[in-house]
Amino acid sequence: MIKALNKRVKSQTKATVHFSIEALKAARTRAGWTQEQLTLFTGWSNITIQRAEAGVPVSVRAAMAICDALNTKLQVKVTLEDLRQKDDGSSLIYRTPAGDRFEKTGNLWIEYKNGKASAAFDEFDRDDVFIYMACRKRRGPGDRKMYVRIPIRGGDVQWTYENPLEWEAFVRVKPAD
Repeated sequence: MIKALNKRVKSQTKATVHFSIEALKAARTRAGWTQEQLTLFTGWSNITIQRAEAGVPVSVRAAMAICDALNTKLQVKVTLEDLRQKDDGSSLIYRTPAGDRFEKTGNLWIEYKNGKASAAFDEFDRDDVFIYMACRKRRGPGDRKMYVRIPIRGGDVQWTYENPLEWEAFVRVKPAD
């Protein structure tokens, strides 16, 4: 069951496994092993084994190793945590006073000037204030990478060349929706 779950769990989900305290200890006792021996056979730390036996959640990989080492199937409780970015109120389109815009499709942002695409950016991070992007285009082989950040609630879009301590404002935007 755990192996099948591990295959289904996507990178946007974190799964943890809770063993029944009594069942795990009973399985280890039937095998005639101490916690230290189970540690040796699983390849996981003694702390992980102690946590599992105390009912503290462990990773799917640790649970699989424990069940494989004990050559048994145990009833477990699985908790899935959604790791996708929560809705932070950000817009998919940000407009400038001149009518230009930044528009998002997937993780790609396009800057439109005078109705035409002028630059493409890959979104790589966000926090409570900004959406961080890296420019896809460089002017020449030695050109430094340009980074841009858009304020989520509107304000000055800023840029920098590989120095996150010095940002320059270049255009004001506000969310379109």
